[in-house]
Amino acid sequence: PLVRAQLDGRDAGWFVLDTGASALAISEPAAAALALPELGRRFVRTSDGVAGAVAARVPGPSGPRDAWFTLDTGSSAAVTLSAGAAHAIEVRRRGRVALRGVSGSVGARAGELPWIELAGHRVEDVAVVIARAGAGATGDPTPEPHVAGSLGMALLKDFTLTLDYQARRVQLRRRARALRAPRSPARARD
Repeated sequence: PLVRAQLDGRDAGWFVLDTGASALAISEPAAAALALPELGRRFVRTSDGVAGAVAARVPGPSGPRDAWFTLDTGSSAAVTLSAGAAHAIEVRRRGRVALRGVSGSVGARAGELPWIELAGHRVEDVAVVIARAGAGATGDPTPEPHVAGSLGMALLKDFTLTLDYQARRVQLRRRARALRAPRSPARARD
């Protein structure tokens, strides 16, 4: 999602609302146009930590399990699993892909969760990207102590998302159009 922003009371243009980023990132041309002072460079991490995490139920090898996920509105994926959490969640494997973000690109596998329960709603056959062990916030191969991965816009688009930063609350409500069951095709008559 895009938001129109102001910096120091001046129109700064459109920004990606990325709830998975650890800092505000602005392009050099935009910073120059706004005459912002350069204070140095900073590495921006995405989809890490427990800030903004929500609980979801997912299939595990031994049955359903609860897991924490961060909300990453800057991600176009439905679900991204960290390398350390992949063993604890049942995933149908699909193939190889690259996991790209502002921090770079790492190897990953594509797959599908049979289902995920989020905000009391079950969503079936959800695309998932599984990070391989390596660099980046999702590449940590140690078993996940807190956060299993992130939920991106391919899943969140079916929910109304309310972020109450002051009270540190998140509310997800499934949109009415997403609740409607798909219609079965009309049968051809002989």
